[in-house]
Amino acid sequence: QALQQENVYDSLPGKSVLTGKINRACSLCGSVYNAMKAIVTYKRRMADTDELKDAAAKMENFMKTYGITRVKRYIRRLSLFKSLADDILKNYSAEMELLGIGEEVAHLKRLSADMQAFIAVRTAETQGIPRRAMQQARQRVDACYKKIVGSINAYAFLSEDQREFSDIIHFANAQIRRYR
Repeated sequence: QALQQENVYDSLPGKSVLTGKINRACSLCGSVYNAMKAIVTYKRRMADTDELKDAAAKMENFMKTYGITRVKRYIRRLSLFKSLADDILKNYSAEMELLGIGEEVAHLKRLSADMQAFIAVRTAETQGIPRRAMQQARQRVDACYKKIVGSINAYAFLSEDQREFSDIIHFANAQIRRYR
């Protein structure tokens, strides 16, 4: 039972399915963001009207101010993607429509919301681990090992022929080495 409890606490902080989903969502957000940047840059370079050129220049400058490409931590990137989508929808909706990136902005907002939900569940998982739980579980396992070793040593000491306990001693030592 002590080993099972230790395994539970040992596996929780490790990678989970949600970690993979968070990384995929972050990668997709980055791809959508890069696609938006490419569209805006293309529209700015190939614009045939001043209105389109100005809208593209304004949007390009706005997207640069976020500096998303320099951010490495996915939680910070998430907040930037979400803020970018919200700000474009709120403050730059006319430019968004003119440039035709409304679908990308909506997709970015959906992906960042999904990513936020995954992060919330993953955070709840890791916060559900009691403080010093792994250390306490490890102490219980070690106490069990000491009891087993003490019992085997007592039986071996009290027996007339100590060789009859050699198999169990080797087995217990192998198990202890394996789990330590």
